[in-house]
Amino acid sequence: MLQIEADLSMMEITYAITLLAPNFAAFIQGLVNEEVFDTSEEDKQEDLRRVAQGQFSPLLSELCAHVDDVADIEGVIRTICTDIVEEKEKKSNDRSKDYGKRCKGSGRSACQGIIQYRYCGI
Repeated sequence: MLQIEADLSMMEITYAITLLAPNFAAFIQGLVNEEVFDTSEEDKQEDLRRVAQGQFSPLLSELCAHVDDVADIEGVIRTICTDIVEEKEKKSNDRSKDYGKRCKGSGRSACQGIIQYRYCGI
């Protein structure tokens, strides 16, 4: 216990107080509906852009290079991924209506194993 107290006394204590509102009533009045922060449409547009233009993973690129019997295999894969993003958005909207909840995001992870994006440096 003494060692801990000694260590704490040697540490520099720095903190800042952030004033959120002058009183509790003002704080409550300042709260907004979660829909203000809904970015699902922007997320969907970004997902569609990445599906259309994103770089394939090295493994998928290698596999596509060996496909001879399907014309434009890259285009076929991108079409499937676009359908997945669109379908996920549709399901998200249906869920929102059914349960009164707004589901954030769209197809961000739908094709993550197929097309590299967000966390893969694209």
